[in-house]
Amino acid sequence: GMRRLINYILERFDASDYLTRRKASLVMFFAMFLIVLLNAAAVASFSVSVERAIQFFQSAIPASIVSILTLYFLRKGRLQIAANMFVMLCSTVVFVGFLAKTPEIAFVSLKYFMFVTILFAAVFCSRKVTTGIFIAYIAANVIMFFTKGIAAPESVKALVKTGFIDGVAALTLAYLIALLSISVFENAIGIIEKEKKRNDDQFQRAAARWN
Repeated sequence: GMRRLINYILERFDASDYLTRRKASLVMFFAMFLIVLLNAAAVASFSVSVERAIQFFQSAIPASIVSILTLYFLRKGRLQIAANMFVMLCSTVVFVGFLAKTPEIAFVSLKYFMFVTILFAAVFCSRKVTTGIFIAYIAANVIMFFTKGIAAPESVKALVKTGFIDGVAALTLAYLIALLSISVFENAIGIIEKEKKRNDDQFQRAAARWN
């Protein structure tokens, strides 16, 4: 059953190169995992309270819909649209969740998910998408610090200040590493494609001589 579903979703990538197939299968895995994880957590939150479960489902259902759309675009062979849609969904959840929390919690919890989505964007999306996510996260950190952080209680002020400064520095470093990774990735693909073209040309010349 599961194998048939995977083959059905990734059917358009059967003739693609290895790298594209791997990217498509990983995006599919993350989208499926998110659907299962969010809805399982939403059901489990009934043990806390019905109100908590309803709140959870309010975010789980839209996120699941976007994940299903991600799988739909993979089925259509549109890997880039699928990857961009999925990473933007995850980034929006992190961005909104970060600003909704108190600063001392935001700077020591959701900040870590910012690094995950930046690295995901670097692997699966374009330079523009990665840059957009980075700018949004820096903005979220600045907004959080200057709207809630400054007014935070004295007991957590040092934590908030450190979280803000370290967060912006670490995000910038992660973004630069992501850009470097994209460049290395693109260069490697370029070299492989050149080598493939050269081998194809040599093969065609050899075939022409034999004929």
